[in-house]
Amino acid sequence: MAENKKVKLASSSLSFVNAVYVISRNIEEKIVLDALKKFRIICEVSTIDEIVIDKSLISNFDDFEDAVQYFSAVHHQSEVILTRNKKDFKNSEIPVMTPTEFLISIKK
Repeated sequence: MAENKKVKLASSSLSFVNAVYVISRNIEEKIVLDALKKFRIICEVSTIDEIVIDKSLISNFDDFEDAVQYFSAVHHQSEVILTRNKKDFKNSEIPVMTPTEFLISIKK
């Protein structure tokens, strides 16, 4: 859908780092990096700067990484946050959906 310009994807710079760290435990890092290079073609990168960090540090999120992801999405003016862990974004002012919920919502 992103390749066909039907949706616009954005991922925080932190997500790229986390993906390499987590996936490279089980898959050769070169393969992971090649996949991320392809993903990057269709995905914008939302930045993590001092504003995002400052807001995350004083936020009421229980998990600092979730706060950084959230404020990066806010800074990027994202319309929805996709996560498999919705409960950690209970105070989000942006709609939060699982990937499955999002796919169902766009089929309507």
